[in-house]
Amino acid sequence: MERILPDLPDTLSRVGYYMLENRHRVAAMNIAEVIKSTGVSKASVIRFCQALGFQGFRDFKQAVIGELLPRPNGHKKPESSREEGDWEDALADPGHFLTYLAQSVAAAVMQMNSRTFATAVKAAAQARLLVWYGTGDSGFIAASGDHRCMINGINSRVINMPESLISITKSLSAADFLICITRSGRTASVLEPIRWVRQEAPCQLLVITGDPGSPVARLADFCLPSTPIDLYVDSQRTTMQVAQMGMVDAFINALLRAKYASVTTVGLAKRSG
Repeated sequence: MERILPDLPDTLSRVGYYMLENRHRVAAMNIAEVIKSTGVSKASVIRFCQALGFQGFRDFKQAVIGELLPRPNGHKKPESSREEGDWEDALADPGHFLTYLAQSVAAAVMQMNSRTFATAVKAAAQARLLVWYGTGDSGFIAASGDHRCMINGINSRVINMPESLISITKSLSAADFLICITRSGRTASVLEPIRWVRQEAPCQLLVITGDPGSPVARLADFCLPSTPIDLYVDSQRTTMQVAQMGMVDAFINALLRAKYASVTTVGLAKRSG
């Protein structure tokens, strides 16, 4: 990209230089942000992407995400790890599989609607009470969300049983905010109590799900799709929860920043704020 920027028209090169300066944020960008930050038109952003050989902005983002992800054969292993050839199944190799999980997170970024995410965070930050709901594996993620809210002084509770959610429905008000985490959005243990809540309580509902077209997702005020990976032993499904948990992590991060003036980030790829 750097090589062709000097040869592009001014409007297109402005898009290119903005992308270069913010390359580690491209995965989370939408086209509206690029237009606002560069002062160019939507058509100019698309023409810039086409000048690089992509059909549009979405294809360009996917390519950038792919470049940022670690390569399966390029990861560094501890000295004590087995050689790659020792793994009869390539996906049993932790380096390969962790890269696969990273790709699932990148896919979730591509599906995410930033406006929906921001609106949901604002509503949750203003809520009197956050109620986290999930069953099975998703229940553990819901419990994690509740725990991290509670340790930061946010009024929160977690529910893991359908009958428990139904029993508190009458106490939920318009000031409350329900967060449902579900892989499929189709199981009776999730669909039936959520339908009941929608009929009987005025609280807003956020659904974080691996199936944005599911019945539960269609009941939501806000839907944040994740892209979990499933393993099957015969017909038994086991879901790898990195993408689901990643969406909850992103939500917690934004929620804390919406509620508190000072939130410090410490760790890999540290940025200001």
